[in-house]
Amino acid sequence: MLAGAPRHRSAAAGGLQATTRVFGQSVGTALAAVAFQAGGPYGASVAIGVGITLALSALVINIVRHFDPSAGLDA
Repeated sequence: MLAGAPRHRSAAAGGLQATTRVFGQSVGTALAAVAFQAGGPYGASVAIGVGITLALSALVINIVRHFDPSAGLDA
């Protein structure tokens, strides 16, 4: 993301990247807490399962985006 931003906008790109990272950490923490609460005695297993499922989903999305031939074309 930072390499794609113009040099004069690099500070804004860095700020957006940091904000997105903290937002993702916050949402992940909240989802883990919900999984612990909803899972009862199996809360840890549910939280790990949710984390693995989301990580695999992100992996599949990025693989599809990587091999999409129209991704580099401007609309």
